[in-house]
Amino acid sequence: MDGTGSFKDGFNDYLVHGDQNAVRFNAGTKAGAHASIELGPNGCAVMYMRWRPQSSPDDSPVDAEAVFACRLAEADEFYGALQHEIPDTDARLVQRQALAGMLWSKQYYQYDVQRWLDGDPLQPTPPASRKRGRNADWRHLCNADIVSMPDKWEYPWYASWDLAFHAAAFALIDLEFVKRQLLLLVKDRYQHPNGQLPAYEWVLGDANPPVHAWAAWHVYEIDRALTGRADRDFL
Repeated sequence: MDGTGSFKDGFNDYLVHGDQNAVRFNAGTKAGAHASIELGPNGCAVMYMRWRPQSSPDDSPVDAEAVFACRLAEADEFYGALQHEIPDTDARLVQRQALAGMLWSKQYYQYDVQRWLDGDPLQPTPPASRKRGRNADWRHLCNADIVSMPDKWEYPWYASWDLAFHAAAFALIDLEFVKRQLLLLVKDRYQHPNGQLPAYEWVLGDANPPVHAWAAWHVYEIDRALTGRADRDFL
C-alpha cells in the first residue's frame, strides 16, 4: 500500500543512498543516532551514548565502565554461589554459557487465534478456508506474554514440550519466572477446554509427550533444595 513515509528502511536510504527526505528529524516512532568516526590502520575507538528525555535536568556523563564492571562482578558472584560444587573451570563455563542462552531466549509472544481466523478489520479478509484449517478449534487462545522460546531466531514461538524441559534448567537461575511459565500454559487463555496444552504455533492441537507435570514436580524439588521451602501452593 502507498503511504507518505517515513518508512522502516529510511535509515538505510538516508545513510547509504544520501536521501535527505528518507527520515524525519523531529518526529516519529523510532529514532537513531548518527556519528561518524575516522580510524587509521589498526585504529580503535569506543563511544558511549546515553539517551535521555530532553527535559531531564541530569546531563552529567555516566561512568559506563564502572557500571559494566559492577554488573560483571554481580554476575560472577551469582554464578560463584550457584556453581560452588562444580570444581572444573571448563564445566562451570559451559553451564554459565548454557544458562545465558536460556536467558537470551526469553521473548514477548502474541498470538490471538480469533483475530488470526477472522482477520484484522483494517486489512483484507482472510480466505474462508482458514476457518476450517489449522488451529480453527483454538479460537479461545490469546497469548500475550514473555515466554521462553526454543530459539528466538529459528523458532520464535513457544512449544509446550520444549518449555517443560526449559523449566528444569531455568529453575537454577530464576525460580519465580519458571513457575509462572509452567502455570501460564494451564491458564484459560492457553489451555484448551478439553484439557490439552497448546503444542506449538503451527498446529496447537498436535500431540506432545506428557512432560508438563514432570517439569512442575522437578521445579518443585529444585526450589525446595535451593530455598529449603516446599512451595506446595505452586505444585
